[in-house]
Amino acid sequence: MTEFTLARYSAWQRRRFPEEFRFRVIGDLHGKRVLDVGCGDGTNSVVLAKLGADVTGIDISQRSIEAARDRARANGVDASFVCTALETAEFPPSHFDVIWCDAFLHHMLDDLPRTLEQLKRWARPGAAFLICEPVNLWPALRVIRLALWPPSACTSGERPLEKRELGAIRAHIPAARSKYFRGLGRAERFLLPHGLEAAGAMRRLFVSCLLTLDFVLLSLPLIRNAAGQVVIYGASR
Repeated sequence: MTEFTLARYSAWQRRRFPEEFRFRVIGDLHGKRVLDVGCGDGTNSVVLAKLGADVTGIDISQRSIEAARDRARANGVDASFVCTALETAEFPPSHFDVIWCDAFLHHMLDDLPRTLEQLKRWARPGAAFLICEPVNLWPALRVIRLALWPPSACTSGERPLEKRELGAIRAHIPAARSKYFRGLGRAERFLLPHGLEAAGAMRRLFVSCLLTLDFVLLSLPLIRNAAGQVVIYGASR
């Protein structure tokens, strides 16, 4: 991890960038127990640990868990990683201060209520939930996008969250708030194919301006339906 990356998530925290927005709303992580659900290769786990959290990552893929452990060692952080399905995982009840889900719940649509109940059991009262998921509030727009850019791979039943799933999440986390991203910002993956850190100054500036416009437009109720990503955050009860 570069100093640029660490500064991006610890000091700058620009609200218009969805990645930084998440770290901004979660606040000080020092000493907090964080469960990184569907941790993948440990990218988020390492950043969370660098910012002072006691991180446990869980993922069903053994290859991903091995990559996460390698990433943690390479970055000199102490994080725990567990390879298991969520339904068979064993964590103490009321144990975690933060439940972090990045693009995980849209793989669990057939069992979403039970998944949320499981996560709530592991969260202490008042624990913070930070959920970031692809979202589809405008079906016609998704049809067009899939026609132009069909997905290269996906799991069975996988799709962006729709209004009914967003309602289910809010039913389990009643105080949760939502912020929408990836309207115009969908172009970011083409403008920054190797990430923000690898981009030149002018390209960073252009993307920053684009995401600022996106941030404003997606605050409007009707235009919000064009969003491709939602960040849901709030405390459990």
